[in-house]
Amino acid sequence: MANADQLLRQSIQQLARAGIESPTADAKTLFAWAWDISVSELGSHVLRGTDVPREVKAQYARACESRAQRVPLQHITGVAPFRYLEMHVGPGVFIPRPETELMVTYAIEHLAGLPGDNHTAIDLCTGSGAIAIALATEVPRTHVHAVELSPDAALYTERNIERYRPTFEAHGSDVIPHLGDATEFLGATSAQVITCNPPYVARTVEHAPEVNSDPDLALYGGGKDGSELPQRIIAHAPRLLAPGGLFMCEHAEYNSRTVENAFHRAGFTNVETVGDYTGRDRFTRGYRALSGEDDRVSHI
Repeated sequence: MANADQLLRQSIQQLARAGIESPTADAKTLFAWAWDISVSELGSHVLRGTDVPREVKAQYARACESRAQRVPLQHITGVAPFRYLEMHVGPGVFIPRPETELMVTYAIEHLAGLPGDNHTAIDLCTGSGAIAIALATEVPRTHVHAVELSPDAALYTERNIERYRPTFEAHGSDVIPHLGDATEFLGATSAQVITCNPPYVARTVEHAPEVNSDPDLALYGGGKDGSELPQRIIAHAPRLLAPGGLFMCEHAEYNSRTVENAFHRAGFTNVETVGDYTGRDRFTRGYRALSGEDDRVSHI
């Protein structure tokens, strides 16, 4: 049997040579996954120099080889963390990113500050369902409609909803999945919050190999800067919002100005582009007017 400390060191070197940005973190995550233990438990085994069972060593070797070939870490383990959740993911669904959590924080704060209860939220282009489930689990008595176009991604949506159903139902919340186009969805109106992390990438932009493992349908937004689909969703969103409702749409830094202009054209008020933790423009938010729809909205 191999020593845990030696095996971890070898794997870190392997991933570093392959150009992995976080070789130590990835090596530890994969080691703990292969051993079916927590990362903290792994740390204890490494400190003690525990012998690694043969079957664990074999699974860990396969996992590290896949990661060295730039298979996303989340595709190997089958899960992706998001806020307080752990989403099932895999080929066919977009892997939720930490930067999206900031948009969810704004949505939660808005819902939590509303009077009364039994609020309605809509998550367009829901993918794994991470945003929708976060809203339902963190804000009591919130009914979230999760809309996804891809049948492959929708399988993960439903799987994750079932996983967390006992949690959000205990808070009086619900997540209702819908298979359909975000630009045509009319299954719920008068929502207090709409979130959307749409396809917004331009095909001319180069990315890390892991990004290319996400499905094209979840990545590329069309047009020169990837903002074609986001603009269509923004134009449609006022039809789904209650007066005073909040709409937020994630986007790339390079198409933030175009997205912000689309918000203004759709009649949103108090439009603001928000940066992520690195200072890059990450999402834009705006509110539907409280009294009297803007004429631009009714003619979209």
